[in-house]
Amino acid sequence: MVERGVQVISDHMIVRAEVQTGHKVLDVATGYGEPALTAAQRVGPSGRVIGIDLASELLEIASDRAAAYGFKHVSFYEMDLRISAFPRIALTSPCAVQG
Repeated sequence: MVERGVQVISDHMIVRAEVQTGHKVLDVATGYGEPALTAAQRVGPSGRVIGIDLASELLEIASDRAAAYGFKHVSFYEMDLRISAFPRIALTSPCAVQG
């Protein structure tokens, strides 16, 4: 599980962003998957969570963690928003912890 301090921050962000069941969440600079995985618990299978980051090795950890939790509604992508255009999708809650 995530270090306690990081989990506290993720929980706080999800509450502040008012993430609810069925929401679509974008986690910018997701790293190893936080707060994306915390958001995934909140939105449930009717929602969608996308995590993006520059570090492919961290995204691999994030994907493995999502698979371990059985989350099928979470996707992770290697992307640099400074030079890449993110596809237009309707988001309910964009967020970033480290970016």
